[in-house]
Amino acid sequence: MINTDEINGKIKRVIFTEEEIRQKIAEAGEWVSREYKDKPLLLISILNGAFVFMADFCRSV
Repeated sequence: MINTDEINGKIKRVIFTEEEIRQKIAEAGEWVSREYKDKPLLLISILNGAFVFMADFCRSV
């Protein structure tokens, strides 16, 4: 089991907060929705671990 207190103790600084990341994903999703309105859209995730981002992104499109 992961000890989150141990991990959090090693974090020196936060560059982007969770909320900032969520906001940017939502903005990107809105942009894609506008640009591809009434057009077919295929989203492909190719990086290891990118499925987490893609899941959030797909919900915002």
